[in-house]
This record gives sequence, structure tokens and C-alpha cells, in this order.
Amino acid sequence: MTTKKTQLGMFEEGMLDELAKADNELEIANDTLEMAEAKFDVAQLKYCAIRDAVTRFYGHSPYIREGKLKGRVPVGDGFAWREFGKFRFINMALGDAIVDALIEVEEPMTLLEIIQRLHDGHVSTKPEKLRRAVNAALMRTKGIKKTEDGKYMMEDLPF
Repeated sequence: MTTKKTQLGMFEEGMLDELAKADNELEIANDTLEMAEAKFDVAQLKYCAIRDAVTRFYGHSPYIREGKLKGRVPVGDGFAWREFGKFRFINMALGDAIVDALIEVEEPMTLLEIIQRLHDGHVSTKPEKLRRAVNAALMRTKGIKKTEDGKYMMEDLPF
């Protein structure tokens, strides 16, 4: 009986040790996550400030096909480019992001195509609310029209 009690005590002690180790590992992981989130926040703010400054300088998004970057952003050293900025819509007003998305492709898009393009560009609206928000923004954003086949495009504005 004493042996069983001793084994049970050792098992219990081992479980508690493992729990303490797991607790410590989780705390370290949480600290790492918080640090990564803080770094992301700073990088996001820097990116948005630079993107917005470049947009103001050129008078349009640098990611549009007619733009100075011709739909490409720098990768690594120099000018090895990839198409479109992965975070180009982050922290943008949804209507502005939709306008840029429509200008990027130069052809009418369906609601789902617009949603996919915005999602791919990391628009800040939560995914579960994106469809409704995009639909509302399409109706209230000036310069966007709906084609006969239900797609959306930019109007030809007289300026």
C-alpha cells in the first residue's frame, strides 16, 4: 500500500512539475507575442505614414497600374519588384481602399472580387463584417457606379 501511495505521490508531483513548466512556456510565448504585436504596430504606423505621403506626393496610390511604381513595390535590395503591396489597404478608409482597388484593375469587378482584393491587401475591416461594409461603402462612395451586369467600376469623372 505504501508503494502505491508513493507512486501516486510521484505521479502527482510529476504532473504538477509539468504544469509549472507549461505555465512558464506559455508566459514566455505570451511575452514574445506581445513584443511581436508591438513591433507590428510600429511597422504598420510607419508604413501607413509613408504610403500616405507617397500617395499625396503623386496625387494617387503608388500601387495603381498608371502609378510611378506601376503596381509594384520594392523587395529586398534595390528594385526586384512584386505586384501590389501586401498591406496597401491597411488602416485606409474603406471607401478609399475600394476606389484604389477598382483603379488598380482598370475593369469592373464583382462584389466578391472587390472583397477578395481588399482582403489580400489587408484592409482593416474585420472579415466577418467586410461584405456588409463593402456593400455599404459601394453605395455611398462618390465616383463608383454599378454596371448592368452587377459589377462595380469607377465613373469617368470630368476632371
